[in-house]
Amino acid sequence: MAQERPEGRLEVQVVAGRNIPRRSRFGRGDSLVALTLGTSTKQTQVDKKGGSAPRWNDRLSFLVSGLGKTQLHITAVEIEGSVNQKKIGSCVVDLTKVFVEEEVD
Repeated sequence: MAQERPEGRLEVQVVAGRNIPRRSRFGRGDSLVALTLGTSTKQTQVDKKGGSAPRWNDRLSFLVSGLGKTQLHITAVEIEGSVNQKKIGSCVVDLTKVFVEEEVD
């Protein structure tokens, strides 16, 4: 089965968070953001001790091919230790305007 040829690239700049609720009992939280488009998931670097105002300033890039990839799922998580992650919050961004209307922001 042939792999789908990319139709384009979606770049997302994850800059910072504001007023992030505290999830850990001790210290300032380490956090990251995970982005999912279709079956592809990418994540920012961990902001160590970013607390309620983490800064990532990471640019994540997805190759886009095929239909059905009109939603970008965004999840912010706090990292505790080497394996424990607590969800801070999440949202879904509708990408219809980007792909159908070729809107760029």
